[in-house]
Amino acid sequence: MNEIECHPFESFFEKSYKAIIIGTFPCRDFKVNYPFNYGDWYYSGSSRNMLWDILSKIYSVNLDTRQEKENLLKTNKIGIADIAKSIHRKIDKCGDKDFIIEDYNDELLDIIKDNPGIKLMFTSKIAQNFTKSRFQTKYGRSYTNLEVALLPPSPSASRYIGSLDDYKEYKMQNSTANTKTFRVKKYKEHFILVS
Repeated sequence: MNEIECHPFESFFEKSYKAIIIGTFPCRDFKVNYPFNYGDWYYSGSSRNMLWDILSKIYSVNLDTRQEKENLLKTNKIGIADIAKSIHRKIDKCGDKDFIIEDYNDELLDIIKDNPGIKLMFTSKIAQNFTKSRFQTKYGRSYTNLEVALLPPSPSASRYIGSLDDYKEYKMQNSTANTKTFRVKKYKEHFILVS
């Protein structure tokens, strides 16, 4: 069994925020064995993850540093957190199916319970399912928040996105379209609403 990894970042949220991006657990650079390198903040441990690139296109800002990322989220009242507090990986990969959650992020669950008006924006169906299940287990009920399952920002999801009917229609109407521009289009539907 691989070593247990603890989440390197704190949940980023304030009471005034209107939405929160929820993922599972940070990816890391597997070329570095120890200490583990998760990048400068959420979604930066893998240079291939597209979240910050998508948001930079939506909001027309540079998001090269942690401070720029935090400023964008603060300005638009968006939080960010992961459902897992610690994990162990079955294999050295970043996929949601490649690890087992050892401990859940109860702080995130408390944020959801205490802020029923915030919109929950999940970066994958797996993150959504983990959160729903753990919330139900902890509080004995379901949350009532508005929730959205975003298209995964991971490049490994491109094949799945390419199979979607919405994408195929989009591609027919836009000859230069690809799964990345489609993600930007779909994210914009949800993120512009919270700005």
